[in-house]
Amino acid sequence: MRCPYCGAENKDTARFCKKCRKELISKPAVVSEPLWQPTLKWYARTLAIIYAGLIVLYFVASIVLKPYIRKIPAEVTPWLKTEKTPAK
Repeated sequence: MRCPYCGAENKDTARFCKKCRKELISKPAVVSEPLWQPTLKWYARTLAIIYAGLIVLYFVASIVLKPYIRKIPAEVTPWLKTEKTPAK
């Protein structure tokens, strides 16, 4: 950074000139606006697509993986009997 008063070269982080000791005027940082700002409609559409994809994935997986579902024998889970016992 050059001193605007004496023209001496200084470090970019310096606040004062090393030759004339005057305060260096730093250029203000350029603040740019974001290129794109998501809206509420965008968030809603994105969530809808994600949920629809999860539902489709669930049904596809249930159809594809149906042959691999293991049947648990009744001896292992006696509390899950499907037939009703007659009342005494």
